[in-house]
Amino acid sequence: MKLVYKKPAFKWEQTLPIGNGSLGAMIWGGTSEELIGLNYDRLWSGYRHDKNNIEAKKYLEPARRLIEQGRYTEAESLIRDHMLGEYGENYLPLGRLKIKSSSKGHIADYRRELNISRSLARISYRCNGHMYEREYMASYPAKAIIICYKCDVNEMSLDLEFESELKYSLDIRDDLISIYGQCPEHSDPNYVNSKEPVIQGTRGMKFDAGIRILECDGACKSADYGISINNASRVVIAFDASKEPDSFGLEHEYENSHSETNNEHGDGTCYDESKKIHHNDICYDEPKKEHRYKISYDDLKREHIDDYKSIFDKVELYLGEQPDIPTDERLKLLREGTEDPALFALYFQYCRYLLISSSREGSMPANLQGIWSWELRSPWSSNFTSNINFEMNYWPSESCNLQECLKPYFDLLKKVSIEGHKTAEINYGCRGFVAHHNLDYWCNTNPMGIAHGDSKGDGLCVMWSFWPMGGAWLTSELYRYYEYNEDIDFLQKTAYPILKEECLFLLDWIYEYKGQYVSCPSTSPENRFVTKDGEASVCMNSAMDMTLIREVFHNFQKTCKALDIDDEILPQIRERLSWLAPVKVGKNGQILEWNEEFVETDKGHRHLSSIYGLFPSEEFESDPRLKEAALRTLKIRMDNGSGQTGWSCAWIMNLLAIAGDGDKAYQYALKLLCNATHDNLWGDHPPFQIDANFGAAAAIANMLVQDRNGEVKLLPALPKAWKKGYVKGLRIKHNLWVDIEWEDGKIINKKIYRP
Repeated sequence: MKLVYKKPAFKWEQTLPIGNGSLGAMIWGGTSEELIGLNYDRLWSGYRHDKNNIEAKKYLEPARRLIEQGRYTEAESLIRDHMLGEYGENYLPLGRLKIKSSSKGHIADYRRELNISRSLARISYRCNGHMYEREYMASYPAKAIIICYKCDVNEMSLDLEFESELKYSLDIRDDLISIYGQCPEHSDPNYVNSKEPVIQGTRGMKFDAGIRILECDGACKSADYGISINNASRVVIAFDASKEPDSFGLEHEYENSHSETNNEHGDGTCYDESKKIHHNDICYDEPKKEHRYKISYDDLKREHIDDYKSIFDKVELYLGEQPDIPTDERLKLLREGTEDPALFALYFQYCRYLLISSSREGSMPANLQGIWSWELRSPWSSNFTSNINFEMNYWPSESCNLQECLKPYFDLLKKVSIEGHKTAEINYGCRGFVAHHNLDYWCNTNPMGIAHGDSKGDGLCVMWSFWPMGGAWLTSELYRYYEYNEDIDFLQKTAYPILKEECLFLLDWIYEYKGQYVSCPSTSPENRFVTKDGEASVCMNSAMDMTLIREVFHNFQKTCKALDIDDEILPQIRERLSWLAPVKVGKNGQILEWNEEFVETDKGHRHLSSIYGLFPSEEFESDPRLKEAALRTLKIRMDNGSGQTGWSCAWIMNLLAIAGDGDKAYQYALKLLCNATHDNLWGDHPPFQIDANFGAAAAIANMLVQDRNGEVKLLPALPKAWKKGYVKGLRIKHNLWVDIEWEDGKIINKKIYRP
């Protein structure tokens, strides 16, 4: 399966993305000059230091009393002024590789493609009668991005040049550009208007990267700008990156791994010039790994394809033959009303390709842009936004047979659970761990709403920053992983300890009020309501808070049962569940988003937080009243315009699939591709956010197979538009795979099996 284009990209959102989890590249495909955006998942602004607000705890009880008295706007102002911490840091682009080519003149037969079946990008064209070809791969086994230039005659000349917005220096040899750089020690989010949004300083992380010529049958020499190649017919280029060690690993004791030191780097390490990685032996940051570049390009390519296909090939979706039409033209025709069922299959597999390419064992998890970012202050800091977007990135990981991609998610969650201990105690006087709406490389878990140098939050920041349920949502993937994989070792060593810590926080966080256990202060992510004193976002018992709390408690109970553990906190959990404030139904049959029937400021709000219990959770499955109310809420949201952003549209697709409405789910899939998808099939918020891709992949899987509340459904939401097709390798719980073939809406073959 391929994405195909007849012209180079003319903006970033048209580039072809490749990645191996840690390294990413965006390929423009120019003829006289190629531009490749380079990413390394560990490049972030900032350094290790405590951003928690030590004054926050003493304002918790006053905020609660104000909310209990119905003084919501006052409570919000108090939280904004006294209970928030500094914003998190930014994911940073490493730089750009420019490759100027001698292929100038008349261009014919141009083709730019991304083969998602083999994870290879390719450019080909004729210039002045000669054939030029390029091939690009981001190899996980080789830990590098590798590019092969070819020409049918020995007349190819190339000039390689590197540039970056980061602070860097170059060491250039005949066949090697070594890059030594340093990230800023702070960068405010792009939506914050601060006096000095980017602070270079001296404490930012340092990194090394290398661009090396592996093969060249022409003349290769260094130049002031980079590397010059002449009279070649074949050139192979490799790029890799690494950063200096820091104290981020769990192998350290908590106190050591979070201590501050007065050294140059500021995160517990001193940068030693002698430890620069010299890229004569480009080996990433695995010194014990076998040297990968001593084998030929063809062997590197074969190894890369075999590794990639071992994950990608597990699932196949057929909705019709793929037409030989450029992908951007197919999107244009779809927007004009032409039916193209096969485009949805291509899109589904492309989304799987993106997760494999941006989340592999040893890498950071996929962030808001996967791994592909090109701005120093990227949209929303390109971080891990945990009030929907980060979790949505991993919705397809189980059902779409991408469980290998989950390891980075769990690795980050372990570190968050450690760092979140400090925030739980400092902010709220609670045991366990807490996380809020944003996370970064440094795993800062404080409620983020204060610009660097300021003393309090600004504007409406409370409605997104103050959300102590981020950790609760993050843990939802733990028991789900066990349900799908039946990995008892994972349940015992990873799920159980993290779930227990989150339970400890929630046990301390909720308190008794008027005969019920309540969550307060409580927000419903990024939504607001109208009170007699004006608009507000903080209240008591948002529906999402109460659903998440129940889910965490239930998942811990099920975990203890599976492990045969009689944990000492189980009696407390049972008691809290007995008196936990319920999710309420409003006068219009909808789920009450907050504890009272407030008027929403936006009836078509993009977040569907109040019906989290319908999906991705299964908490409403056994309660027909709440399930019906959730569907009523969904209708109200859709009738008022929800689903305009890419990820919101994808969430609605999933909810409609769970509701069994395949045709309506298809309409939102159509809406997503027509209104919120770039030419390279990236999702659009706007701007580009990859969560739409991953959420939509999960939705397409849910339209075909569901395993919820002990019931497996085959083709539960198949749209009429997909008249004939088959799917192979989707997963359900208990480590079972599913194959289905259908025609005219009826199953003609099915198979449920253990591979």
